[in-house]
Amino acid sequence: MLSLSRVRWVADLWNETQKSQLIESLLLGLPLPSFYFSTDDKTDKWLVVDGLQRLCTFRDFIVEKKLPLTGLEFLSDFEGKTYNDLSRENKRKISGAKINFYVSEYRRFGSDSS
Repeated sequence: MLSLSRVRWVADLWNETQKSQLIESLLLGLPLPSFYFSTDDKTDKWLVVDGLQRLCTFRDFIVEKKLPLTGLEFLSDFEGKTYNDLSRENKRKISGAKINFYVSEYRRFGSDSS
């Protein structure tokens, strides 16, 4: 289980232009940096080690559909568009993007490391 509901304050580290440029990268087919998670075997949750702002950007644009694209460097025709405004082809570019992620097991200090 991965929950981003309690991380609103961290997601705000990126402004709308930075978030939009990440989406622009997906539309251009550019590779994204890898995501890193750890698993907590006691809670069965995934903890984000690296990539939280990117995940929150995906949530804001794709899931909540509340991020209008702004400050784009290459795709100026997409300025002001939201996810719902994209063509089927462009939605496929986003959903078909290759995402690399790595998961490691989280160990609490002092836990049994057998």
